[in-house]
Amino acid sequence: PDSVVQGLAKLTSEELLGVSVWDLVSKRKGRLRVLACIRCLADGEYEVLGLAIVRLQQYQLQILYMGVASAERRNGIGRALVRAAREIARREPLCLSILAVVPVPKGEDDSSSSVALAQAFFRAAGFHRREVKGLGAGEVCFGIETRKLGKKQRRQMDRNGGSANHHGHELLSWLDILAEAQRSARIASGVA
Repeated sequence: PDSVVQGLAKLTSEELLGVSVWDLVSKRKGRLRVLACIRCLADGEYEVLGLAIVRLQQYQLQILYMGVASAERRNGIGRALVRAAREIARREPLCLSILAVVPVPKGEDDSSSSVALAQAFFRAAGFHRREVKGLGAGEVCFGIETRKLGKKQRRQMDRNGGSANHHGHELLSWLDILAEAQRSARIASGVA
């Protein structure tokens, strides 16, 4: 519905990110998916409670961003978004894991506590800290396995040129994606 699309844009541009989620997604030409947690109101309208931006690549689902409206925090919205991400991963026969990279901001005290909360959230949701190639300085990766390979999946991966032991996936940097969208928004508004 149109109110959901507008609600997602409003939540991300005004409260969470400073830029519309649709500006972020449009830059990546359909490679990013948006998961939303919404509340159906009595008048047929919808209220957006939170969202996650994910990317499915080869054998993993990467959670790039997860945000919840400030009024709805600590109400299970984040867990509902993780459940939705797990469901997407389960539907993909070759998706073996879900990864979330949590950036560590430089020098901001209140942001540092939000990073600590994000790390605690992913641990509580069953994710474990992982060492992954391609992490930036100060970034921490959390992951959870979605399935173990059976014979059928192993054969299918071999046919597709993959290897069960090789997770050589390029992780997208959320900070880079956000900076690119903010730069494009500034250019579009005429501010250099």
